[in-house]
Amino acid sequence: MENNNLKKCSECKQECCKSVIVEVDEPTTIGDWEDIKWQVAHKNVKVIRDNEKDWCIEFLTNCNNLNKDGTCKIYSKRPVMCKNHDSEACVINGEGDYYEIIFHNIGDVEKYLAEHPDAIKEAE
Repeated sequence: MENNNLKKCSECKQECCKSVIVEVDEPTTIGDWEDIKWQVAHKNVKVIRDNEKDWCIEFLTNCNNLNKDGTCKIYSKRPVMCKNHDSEACVINGEGDYYEIIFHNIGDVEKYLAEHPDAIKEAE
């Protein structure tokens, strides 16, 4: 059944065209957490755990093919990743919060570890 409440790409803020998200292994060691601190020390980089419990690095960067009005310059020749993007699973249309945990900077990581000492599960 079609969900008529879904926003069309032309109705959203093209969030999927403004970042690259790469799945990574769950951090379990002190070294893993130090890597996350290093990653979020960079501009336009976030580390998240999404609502499916997947850990990801999100690079906030616009697609080079995004017009100023938010339309795609190469829509008819866009990559398969774009063609296969599921509008029901996008940040705008998905149910609930997409980000379960989000780290914008080193302070966010340190605060999380102070509140969740069990996040370090393995010795190095």
